Amino acid sequence: MKFQILNILVYGTNGQIRSIELKPDAVNIITGRSGTGKSALIHIVDYCLGRKECNVYAGVIRKYVEWYAVKLQISSGEIFIARRNPEPGKESSEDIYIERGTSLSFPEARNLTKNSNLDTLTSILNQILGIGEYAHEPKAGQTRKTGTADIGKALFYCFQEQSEIDDQKFLFHRQGEPFLPQSIKDYLPYFLGAITDEFIQNKEELRKLNRKLKQVESRIAERNRLKGQNFERAFALLNEAKSVDLIAADEPLQASWDNVRQLIEAALARNIDSDPAEPNVDVLNDLFDRQQQIRESYRIAAAELRSLKDLKRSSNGFGSEMEEQKSRLESINIFGHTSDPNSCPLCSSTLPSAVPSAEAIRASLTDIDSQLEAVTNDTPHLDAMIAKTEDQLADIKRLLDEVKTSIISLQTTDQRISDLRDFSSRRAMIKGRLSLYLENMPAKVVDDSDDKLEAEKLAEQIRAIEAVLNDEALAERLESIISLVSAQITSLARKLEIEHSDSPMRLDLKKLTIVADHADEGPIPMPKMGSGETWVGLHLVTHLALHNWFFKKQRPVPQFLFLDQPSQAYFPPDTSAETVRDEIEVTNPDRQSVIRMFKLIVEETKNFQVIVTEHADIREDWYQALVRENWWDGTLKLVPIEWIELK
Repeated sequence: MKFQILNILVYGTNGQIRSIELKPDAVNIITGRSGTGKSALIHIVDYCLGRKECNVYAGVIRKYVEWYAVKLQISSGEIFIARRNPEPGKESSEDIYIERGTSLSFPEARNLTKNSNLDTLTSILNQILGIGEYAHEPKAGQTRKTGTADIGKALFYCFQEQSEIDDQKFLFHRQGEPFLPQSIKDYLPYFLGAITDEFIQNKEELRKLNRKLKQVESRIAERNRLKGQNFERAFALLNEAKSVDLIAADEPLQASWDNVRQLIEAALARNIDSDPAEPNVDVLNDLFDRQQQIRESYRIAAAELRSLKDLKRSSNGFGSEMEEQKSRLESINIFGHTSDPNSCPLCSSTLPSAVPSAEAIRASLTDIDSQLEAVTNDTPHLDAMIAKTEDQLADIKRLLDEVKTSIISLQTTDQRISDLRDFSSRRAMIKGRLSLYLENMPAKVVDDSDDKLEAEKLAEQIRAIEAVLNDEALAERLESIISLVSAQITSLARKLEIEHSDSPMRLDLKKLTIVADHADEGPIPMPKMGSGETWVGLHLVTHLALHNWFFKKQRPVPQFLFLDQPSQAYFPPDTSAETVRDEIEVTNPDRQSVIRMFKLIVEETKNFQVIVTEHADIREDWYQALVRENWWDGTLKLVPIEWIELK
């Protein structure tokens, strides 16, 4: 897989073309003073590779450029991508021109017409990179939507803007934007190779199997639902068949789909040459007799239900009365007094006439308790009888509905075919209805043993794939890769003599930062590591290590790293570009640090491309050999001076 930049171009509003030529598999430096357009290059490339918004700063470039373009070297040849500069007040343009081939020349400005849009551009670049159809599915309970890997997510590891390369909090391109840190965490395992093509294929196969299993289970559930329905429609059709002698009038109808199927198939197979002398009315008469019998049964059951409910209401009334009498006797509370009938059981005073003894009252209370208990014990029995009778009524009602449906159907059929010339036509029409009903039966009521067997096999396949796709195995692969990448980060950090590099350093995927595991002080994250020089160094070695890994494992990430102003950490923020250029050549004590940084970049850039826009202009042959354009003399800029003067 090849994906590097051969040219960065701007098309002027005057129709002229300005091209910056770059070398693949090499370090490319564009150096120059401030205000020449160096930092715009990284935004132009990002925009041409599918960024939704154009981040080229307002000013000369936005005013005098009509199209931005890049020419890429890819495995199959070259691809030229041009994208129109957004109109004033707009952040983007869908006008995109794409051309593929070998040894492409730059199209004339007048030939740049829209032949693509942003979605198509993204799709083409995904295909060129070989980005698989990997969709990250958030865990259950998370509100994030399922996303897919694409060129935009791969470019997080290809750019370090001027404001990013020395950031102590954020390690990756656009990491400070809302929601993007989580996106980096979700897809970095894929771009590192922890999530392999085989893993993606298994994921897709798992989705297909789950979808197929749902379909099979849905068919089984539908059959079960149908099996639980009554047979009104089927019986109505079979009774019609009886009326025209397709089925014997005395053939019993069973609530079984197998029986229904057999009777229908037999009726369709029956071939009677001669018509009966008279239409068969016995079936209709039998149905009327059957209806009368069922109605009588319904009347008897309904009367019995009313009687049982009346009995229960009477029992409840009697029980309430007995409870009230019992409460009155108990309220007297005489059981602790004398049994003298001439003594008041409440105050023990002498009465003019005798009163019932306490024992007599107790006897009455006991008798009431016995009667009340009998009523209470009988209540559940009555409830059971009522429930049973209600069930019988429901069954009788169902039978009555079935017979009624058959009668109506038969009468309707008789009326509908009364004008037919002969009995054979009537039979043919009923045969047609039976045939149509039979055609609809297989999907509903066929034996589902095959589907159940298929469901079991699908479930077994799903379990097998889920075992391969378990989170623990993925976590182990990712941990192993992070460990290897971290080892190279540590090695490069020591070459660059970064602070804390005497301790092992590791890429922390959860926090998207670099951590130094100090033996005494414990883990020290990047934000707590000293100076801008350290932060730039950590950004640099991390991205170099990642690109080496991407190439080694042939991962679908563009094979270029674009760095804007990496030497800025070695000079105060207010240092002019001219001073940087002079000091790095003469007196600046950080000269060796800057040289060491660029030499490390050269040493590690063998199988991918690095593009650096810089103030630094080291006057040594090895450095000057890397400079593709020098914009220090004041005559050369991204937008030629003559474009402006012509206006």
